[in-house]
Amino acid sequence: MKTKPTRIVVVGAGFGGVYTCKALHHIIHGRKDIELTLINPHNYFLFTPLLHEVATGGMNPAHVIEPIRKVLGCCLASFYHTSVSHLDLERKLVHTELGSIEYDYLVLSPGATTNYHHTPGAEEHSFTLKSLEDAIRLKNHFVHTLEQASKLTDPAQRRDLLRFVIVGGGPTGVELAGELAKLFWDTMSHYYHRELLSDVSILLVQQSAELLPNFPQPLREQTLRILTKQGVQVLCNTKVERLTDETIVLETGETYKTKSVIWVAGITPVVVPYTPELALNSRGQIAGNEFLQVHGHPHVYALGDAAAIVSADTKQSVPALAQAAVAEAKLVAENIRRSLGGEPQLPFSYHSRGVLVSLGQWRAVAQIGGMFLQGRFAWWLWRTIYLFKLISWQKKVSVAINWTINLFSPRDISEW
Repeated sequence: MKTKPTRIVVVGAGFGGVYTCKALHHIIHGRKDIELTLINPHNYFLFTPLLHEVATGGMNPAHVIEPIRKVLGCCLASFYHTSVSHLDLERKLVHTELGSIEYDYLVLSPGATTNYHHTPGAEEHSFTLKSLEDAIRLKNHFVHTLEQASKLTDPAQRRDLLRFVIVGGGPTGVELAGELAKLFWDTMSHYYHRELLSDVSILLVQQSAELLPNFPQPLREQTLRILTKQGVQVLCNTKVERLTDETIVLETGETYKTKSVIWVAGITPVVVPYTPELALNSRGQIAGNEFLQVHGHPHVYALGDAAAIVSADTKQSVPALAQAAVAEAKLVAENIRRSLGGEPQLPFSYHSRGVLVSLGQWRAVAQIGGMFLQGRFAWWLWRTIYLFKLISWQKKVSVAINWTINLFSPRDISEW
């Protein structure tokens, strides 16, 4: 009698999910007794570190996505292009719109979405930057808004229309602010009168006392200095009270007229209904043990933005960064291999390889080991490292060409 293969099901195709599958590929390649299934609402892997460049015209959208079937290739037994509607952990079933999927091992990496912190009007009246569609929508909005403003004769109306407010001073917010300054005060100067561009203002609103609060102090200070020098107005210790379709109101009482609020002030885990209900922390993340297993379910692993992970050696919370998700993915794959072979599980310990923040062309800050870098070398380092983190050589070459062209000519300001 033919025995059923061991079924490994991975939910989510972000860094956590895709790199788990890639690591499993090296473990199960050529084996007929194991089947790997991936579930994701999009049929591509999105390289999110370059989204801010897509949004500001510095990168072709096609260059930041990789087809899942191409990335995972031969060891992917099945791909479900759909969302998960319910997880039955008692019966070991994943329910989707395309049917129910049985599993022996389950890897949960559903990702996260924008956290609006219950701010009135924020979700309805702001843009965000979590998906490829978000980035394309933002770029079109930037170009369209400038076209609208070029037809206005009232200076006050122009200034209101050309006021862009970024809420959130984490990595996404500061990188977007730097690229937006490059777009409006450099690229657009080739196509629009400087009088019009002088009416553009970029505000970066941060609730905490400093930008990049979880980064080393020298990086926080340099980031503020660089953005301020570029013309970005930074408002720290400032909380947003509410948004309307034409204004943003701060808790200080200040009100700014704008139709261009980009909300990047944190993330919240994607909610998936579970049976039985899983233990979640105050942020809605799945609670697990040091082996990245979900409590009470040794064959279920959780990682990435949706999981509350603590480094086994330092007892510190692991940040929601791509490099952390990749490290978690490698351990999850190894622990599944160990479970299949009856070996003990390994605990997860996270050690950052450093941090890199791009702040527009020729501008960046970085911390590698004990060294702090800024300026052109840091910017070159940022691009080199992220270039080689792209999965396929096709995308590596495409991005390298895209960046090289941008050095010698203005960005593409066509709407998509």
